[in-house]
Amino acid sequence: MPWLKMLQGETPGRTFLLNKEVTVLGRDAACEIVLSDYGVSKRHAKITRKDDGFYIEDLLSTNGTRVGDQALTETRRLEADDLIGIGDTQLVFSETGSSILGVRDVSSTDEGKIVRVRPEEKLQAILEIVRDLGGTIDLD
Repeated sequence: MPWLKMLQGETPGRTFLLNKEVTVLGRDAACEIVLSDYGVSKRHAKITRKDDGFYIEDLLSTNGTRVGDQALTETRRLEADDLIGIGDTQLVFSETGSSILGVRDVSSTDEGKIVRVRPEEKLQAILEIVRDLGGTIDLD
């Protein structure tokens, strides 16, 4: 399932599944991906699923959208590992694999402290697992 991962912003490391035909990104609570960043417009950009891939389009935002180092001036097909800049938030696009990147080694004391401090990341991972498993059940 394709997804976005936040590299820089309010919650670095957070992932967003792209499981809808159209995913709108912005500050508005009605957006599928809400970004709490003052440089982000209420309805900033959208990602659309088409037969040949995922496309990103700026929705006439105030500060614009970047893919890589280039300002987005027209609809563009996303490629694996494309960096998306929206305000001060940076996301990376992935087409395949799970948004949960693997098991983290917490054997050292410093790593253990970090993991204990961030229970919201644990909950986010559990929710992603449940969401992924729920999409795999075929009753027919």
